[in-house]
Amino acid sequence: MIQPSIIVHSGAGYFPDERNASKLEVTRSAAVVGWETLLRQDNVLDAVEAAVRVMEDNVECNAGFGSVLNSAGDVEMDAMIIRGKDLSTGGVGGLCQISNPISVARRVLEKTKHCMLAGQGALEFAVREGFPIVSNESLVSPRAKIMLEGVLSKNIAPSTETGSCITKSSVEEKSLGTVGAVAINCRGEIAAATSTGGICAKMPGRIGDTPIPGGGTFCDDQNCGISATGLGESIMRVCLSSRIANFISNGMDPSTACLTALNSMTERVGGDGGAIVITKSGVLAHAHNSRKMTWASVSGDGELRSGVKAGEEFVTHVVVSK
Repeated sequence: MIQPSIIVHSGAGYFPDERNASKLEVTRSAAVVGWETLLRQDNVLDAVEAAVRVMEDNVECNAGFGSVLNSAGDVEMDAMIIRGKDLSTGGVGGLCQISNPISVARRVLEKTKHCMLAGQGALEFAVREGFPIVSNESLVSPRAKIMLEGVLSKNIAPSTETGSCITKSSVEEKSLGTVGAVAINCRGEIAAATSTGGICAKMPGRIGDTPIPGGGTFCDDQNCGISATGLGESIMRVCLSSRIANFISNGMDPSTACLTALNSMTERVGGDGGAIVITKSGVLAHAHNSRKMTWASVSGDGELRSGVKAGEEFVTHVVVSK
């Protein structure tokens, strides 16, 4: 019998050490919410959607509220969710004015014959499905404003919006924080979900790897579920998640498969990143070749594992909410 399990990430890349604790907190919370949803509802789509929504709602993540801004100062978000049982796929690209794009992506999966909707069409679909429109300003965090100003100016200067300073580290975080989740239930059903605000100062209309099946997200009950994070242009060019899945199907250890594919991507096209995996037999794995990747998992009788740096792992126990 496979143990119901979930693993989540809140992005790979660089962020200063003083953010480690807050990044871990939201990532752990997302894993716990997703796992409790899985136990309560026994639905892997519900579990990954719930986990991702926690991170979309938190300013520490580059998804939903807290998304980085494009060069025009607007939030444009991508998301994808896949059900591994039948390969049903729902994605959105360049979605504006919606708080939780992962939920719109799921509605695309359930209510349309398409795999992805983008831009104005995605927004109009979301409105027809009853999702409330929010202002662009309500999705813009103070950190996102600082990052955009830093990337556009390339200078160290005070921010008139927050009173804080733009630092070299805040500029380096320009593509940090894509979030994702993969879950499996006792029947071996897998779902994977990923959500992102993309890259700071991107051109309006840019869509990254997140809503591309086999790019930033992959799921098949006959193999594994994957959510990737990192430089989207690199991930798309090498079909990163598909590469990882192919390595696993050929018998490679899942952690090794992730790192092998990531290193190959870096050598071939540049860029770095990370990935989380659950195999069809219920093995959980993660790896990154970036400086950091915040991840957390819950499995078995509620063992919560998490980490930020390579080789780091914290272990606690979850008390299930009644």
